[in-house]
Amino acid sequence: MLGPMLGPMFAPIIGGALTMRWSWRSTQWFMVIYGWAVFLVMVFFMPETATNLEQNRCKIRNDTASPGKKPPIVITVYYTSIVFATYYLISVSIEDTFARPPYTWSSIIVGVAYIPGGLGLLVGAIIGGRWQDYIMVRTARKESRYDDKGELILHPVDRLGENCLIAGILFPGALVWWGWTAEKHMFWLIPLLGNFFYGIGGMILTNVTMTMLTEFTPKNSTIGVAVNNLVRNSLSCVSAIIAQPLFDAIGTGWSFTAIGLFCLLSGIPLIFLRIKRDEWSRQMKAVLENE
Repeated sequence: MLGPMLGPMFAPIIGGALTMRWSWRSTQWFMVIYGWAVFLVMVFFMPETATNLEQNRCKIRNDTASPGKKPPIVITVYYTSIVFATYYLISVSIEDTFARPPYTWSSIIVGVAYIPGGLGLLVGAIIGGRWQDYIMVRTARKESRYDDKGELILHPVDRLGENCLIAGILFPGALVWWGWTAEKHMFWLIPLLGNFFYGIGGMILTNVTMTMLTEFTPKNSTIGVAVNNLVRNSLSCVSAIIAQPLFDAIGTGWSFTAIGLFCLLSGIPLIFLRIKRDEWSRQMKAVLENE
């Protein structure tokens, strides 16, 4: 998780510096050079294990088929994608807000404006992991779930507690905070504080959903992560495309009010996941055992 946290903090600063020194095209050349450098390092230094595709074809097909039989996976992928897509909306809005009057910041200073959101992600990652582990153990002890050896029986959905309730309100609330303070051109620290709290709430939720997703598919966790990456990146692409036309049409404030309300309502499936955790846990276990 270090890359997704450090990238949003430092990449805009690098991009701003390159744009000021040359032009925006230099950022594209930088990514081409950087991408090839990473690719060559992976080719020559990253070990790869060959897989028997023919032998695993049917098994993989069974793992990825019939998503309706695995509602917890559908819910976690959906919610993670929503959280991820909103980051791109805020990213477009930051540049759109601070590059214009009355701020009129330079490219590199606009890049610095992304740091509070990155710091929020870092704080959310630090407190979110331990928080969800504590809730998970507490729930299992409260329900007296022990195996024959006296060890706790933990379910993935046990991670859903007050952490997700607080973060599920903080995250969309911070979006509304950012939207209206940015539209009213308030002192720069005030909207950036909204980004900071958005990062905290978003990372707490992402940590929970991503961890649950890998636990829902213990035999092939990479498949669950791959499906999640496909959906969230596709949705993020759409959000990045519609962001600027949306802001121009109804304004930053109303845009993020609508987005925040949608994100708040998108958390409702997590409540059902928590309520029906016992039933769905049994169903998931039965499905996984038959695969």
